[in-house]
Amino acid sequence: FVTSKVQLYTPERWPGGAMMESPAQDMKTRIDGSTQYTDGSGELEIGEAESVVATLETTGPGVDVRNAAGADFSLEQELLAGGSFTLDRSDNEYDDAQISSFQAATIAKNQAQIVAPDMRWLQDDALNVIVNMEDGNCNAYSDGTDIHFYAGSNQCSNTARLNDVVMHEFGHSFHAHAIIWGAGDFDGALSEGGSDYWSATVNDDPGMGRGFFRSNSPLRHLDNRNYSWPDDIASDTHQTGLIFGGAMWDLRKKLIEQMGAEAGRAHTDQLLYGALQRASDIPSTYVEVLVVDDDDGDLSNGTPNLCTIVDAFALHGLADPEISGVMGRPSIDNLKVSVTTSS
Repeated sequence: FVTSKVQLYTPERWPGGAMMESPAQDMKTRIDGSTQYTDGSGELEIGEAESVVATLETTGPGVDVRNAAGADFSLEQELLAGGSFTLDRSDNEYDDAQISSFQAATIAKNQAQIVAPDMRWLQDDALNVIVNMEDGNCNAYSDGTDIHFYAGSNQCSNTARLNDVVMHEFGHSFHAHAIIWGAGDFDGALSEGGSDYWSATVNDDPGMGRGFFRSNSPLRHLDNRNYSWPDDIASDTHQTGLIFGGAMWDLRKKLIEQMGAEAGRAHTDQLLYGALQRASDIPSTYVEVLVVDDDDGDLSNGTPNLCTIVDAFALHGLADPEISGVMGRPSIDNLKVSVTTSS
């Protein structure tokens, strides 16, 4: 049996910016009435023929994209043995919304499975992505499980075509399924900050929502000023969320400096997951981050990265740089220094 490869041509962040070609992972194909899915590298077996006609669809076991404006995307395409086909519908808003959101949601879910490998929601169910909604614009939302995106308008891009927005809305659903009820709770501002951080960490960029208003300017930024509790509490939960999102981004930068890029990011992402599991609001995230960082079940003797966490969260009013919540910063008392001199 020979294979053929399917690639997707999608925005790196938004349609007016850089584009990328990447494997179509776990995408449904139908060949001669038989269904199979591409693998992690975008390849699928096509039998012994030199070419086959395959029907490509933006659905799979991990992500299921549904078109609110009409029939779901489907394309018949000849695939060559040992060849590669790139699916490019960047000139068609509604088709591209389905292809781009499929790719972004797949990436988001794959990253989440690294952070939370035991989360049942990630393992058991396909993520439903509803796109091209026409009863509104300039928005997207999560209902706690499924994620929804509006078609474009004169003011705003089609939000399903925006990598950052797909990542952000996935973050809300991830938060909802992460909560350990009885310990944590769903708080709107906490979820906005955590979802902004999720988009930022996956894209390695604190500027979230690039392309929303059809420019490369971000919708929100986690690193342009220190939003602080309680001074920056606002009626808009997105703005209040910048307090927590900014604290996590500052922590990520500091841990990357200490541990290196891969380890620093991975550890910060785990700290985020712990906060989303057990925190009930933004102020309670500080202690929950310490709990995840702790290595011996005893917060009274500190945690491996206590000072770093305090420094990052203190910038946003979430930790006292002198008292630091439950155990205080390390200090030296009654230190006596002596020196003998000769006359």
